[in-house]
Amino acid sequence: MKKQLLTGVLCAAILVPAGCGTGDGATEAQGGHGGTQNHGNAQEITPGLFGPGPINHRTINPHDHSDHPLNQGEINNGTSFTTLDADRPDIGDDADNMHYIAKENGFTPLYVLYGGSHATVYVNGNQGWSKQERDNKVKELRTAYEQNTPRYNVEVHVLNDG
Repeated sequence: MKKQLLTGVLCAAILVPAGCGTGDGATEAQGGHGGTQNHGNAQEITPGLFGPGPINHRTINPHDHSDHPLNQGEINNGTSFTTLDADRPDIGDDADNMHYIAKENGFTPLYVLYGGSHATVYVNGNQGWSKQERDNKVKELRTAYEQNTPRYNVEVHVLNDG
């Protein structure tokens, strides 16, 4: 028991002075200029308490230009979104656009199927169109889809025969 107590006291006697030094290295690491310790105000203590997180980023780095548009974390061009109130296009918007293009070209849109970068559009044509007129209209519709929806390879199917 005496041996363990003596070992503990000796370890404490060696380690405590080594960790509590007030030499030049300790004060320089704390931002002091040697000799006396300056305890500072709350703004100087806060970064040490909470670390350099996003809350204290301005107080630690006052010359940081994080207000610049390229540095803002809210701007996102990827597949995940950091803001919940931004308007984002989805497949429903794409389908509405496909239906609108079909109506503008004289077709009655039925439905759109998506598979990756491929879209298959099913439409009905006008019963009064001749075979040549129908083929020309389908060609115009395909061109309109290529111009207005470039991210999809669009295939057009006319279900009724004209």
